Amino acid sequence: DVDLAAAAARALGVKLEIVLVPRFDELLPGLVAGKYDVVMSGLTRTLARARTVAFSEPYFASGLQVLVPASSHLTTIGALAAAHARVALRPGTTAESFARTELAGAVVRPFASDAAVLGAVASGDADAAVIDYVAARDAEVRGRLAAPLQALEDRRFTVEHFAFAARQGDPDWIAWLDLMLREQKASGDFHLLAARYNAWFRSER
Repeated sequence: DVDLAAAAARALGVKLEIVLVPRFDELLPGLVAGKYDVVMSGLTRTLARARTVAFSEPYFASGLQVLVPASSHLTTIGALAAAHARVALRPGTTAESFARTELAGAVVRPFASDAAVLGAVASGDADAAVIDYVAARDAEVRGRLAAPLQALEDRRFTVEHFAFAARQGDPDWIAWLDLMLREQKASGDFHLLAARYNAWFRSER
């Protein structure tokens, strides 16, 4: 995302300013309030979010995984729900929406960061985590998992399309972002980025 933001700034001929937002659920309110011009942060494009912000075309597809300790006796999402398992996740994300609909009966436990979500499962404070595949893979690649975790049912339960978000009412800005993405892909630069981060993506998507 930061590399794509830098490419956009170069194409616009402007100085890039990265604004770090401490909580994921503060991203879109900050955008609407004018604290920054675009959100490029692994943000899933959804109909609910599109009520308040405008989205570019997608640039990557990920998905939600449910992670449990390698020694867990819980092997399906049905078993998690039936056992009223404690499920760690980040509030305001598609993980929360998934847990409240697909894991009805489980106890939802919100945490402020992906590291805290994974840490809760590793420490035994939660029985499972609902988390984006790329976020989980990042922790694995960087050696930040305190204990071995495995993907429930060995799959992703959703397909999540990441897109850029901008304030509503400026179709020219969204059109420019879409064109920038298309140019990145046509030139091959986007694919070079994908190759650079293949250890994280490890995906054909």
